Amino acid sequence: MSGINYQTYMDCAKIRFLELKELLPEIGWQRFKSETLENSYISDGMRYPYAKKLVNDFGRKKQKTDIEMQLIDKMLSISELDFYKYEILGWMHQNYYGLDKKFVDKMRQIRNASGTQGELEKTTQIFTPEWIVKYLVENTLTYYSSDLMEDNEQMRDFCDYFVPCGLEFQASENLKILEPCAGCGMFVIQILDFLRQFIVKDIREIWEKQMITYADLDGSALEITNFICYVYNLKCGFDYYPVGFVYENELGYMNCDSEISKERYDVILTNPPYSSCSNLPTPTRNYLKEHFLNGKSDLCTAAMGQSFRLLKQGGRLGMITSESWMFLSSFENLRKQIFEDFEIITMADFGAGAFQGVQGSVVQSVAFALQKERMQDYKGSYFRLVNSKQKERDFLRAKLFR
Repeated sequence: MSGINYQTYMDCAKIRFLELKELLPEIGWQRFKSETLENSYISDGMRYPYAKKLVNDFGRKKQKTDIEMQLIDKMLSISELDFYKYEILGWMHQNYYGLDKKFVDKMRQIRNASGTQGELEKTTQIFTPEWIVKYLVENTLTYYSSDLMEDNEQMRDFCDYFVPCGLEFQASENLKILEPCAGCGMFVIQILDFLRQFIVKDIREIWEKQMITYADLDGSALEITNFICYVYNLKCGFDYYPVGFVYENELGYMNCDSEISKERYDVILTNPPYSSCSNLPTPTRNYLKEHFLNGKSDLCTAAMGQSFRLLKQGGRLGMITSESWMFLSSFENLRKQIFEDFEIITMADFGAGAFQGVQGSVVQSVAFALQKERMQDYKGSYFRLVNSKQKERDFLRAKLFR
């Protein structure tokens, strides 16, 4: 696509990220095999702001594409504070593909001509804001932490987005958590951090007991998740490089015969792909109709149905999806299924504007945490933020006065 090769672009980002994490000496250069990097950017012991080096090298080109200039401008606009955050690599991955409209159009043409999805998953990923991830993580995993459930002061200090709902501590000796649409790891890194701080103190135990399973259809995005988990492990003194599960079938999470689907989980946390059934290849549409009748009209509602199936009784589900299932008649049976089999712990209706960089009312979303168990006279906590221009601020204000 653009003159900047994806691998070179992401390797530069990873090295800058590692510089700020002060981990370059521990990892060394062996993980960065891009020919451009080996020949142009890297020498042993060299410590340099690689984003600016990239700009200088491309600045010498007589002709630069609009995409190259936008990539460079966005790289330069990132502060060191933002580049230090784990989610920065996911943001840059999405940005690389999202800027190239020709790439998007090409993938759609492949899909229409061949009946397959091509690499369209790269262009339909929506980056979940960190605060929404924390809202979902805290309102599902907190109940498994005896430390937090027994210490209200600690909970107030560390769980900004947790909404007390009258539920009690739930012990689980072998906690199993699934992130089935992991993308670039926003949920995975928050789950990992929460587990280490409040549930399992030794980072090794999390991986040895296989407490986290994560997967995605996009292998390049999943490699970013592997990498940031590796960096997190190193910061905790554990030299371990995890590898997520790449779906072999283009159905991804909705494939009922995948390895992921053979297990049952205590907690499922994810932001599934959004796509109306009418935009999907015919074989995919037929599969969804056969296996996810209540949610067949959209990928995200089919993912809800799959999550309902894979969740253990008493388990918890945290998702952000399109809000269409709450209102359209085509999802009436899905709503009935929720009311009959689940309790809504908490829900935040965002309407439009929850996702940074997605303009207009294209994506109207809702985040929710459910428990797979009915409880007599239970009432969850609900937040209507449809008209809010600053959704995080207004959520925190509403929570404060509950």
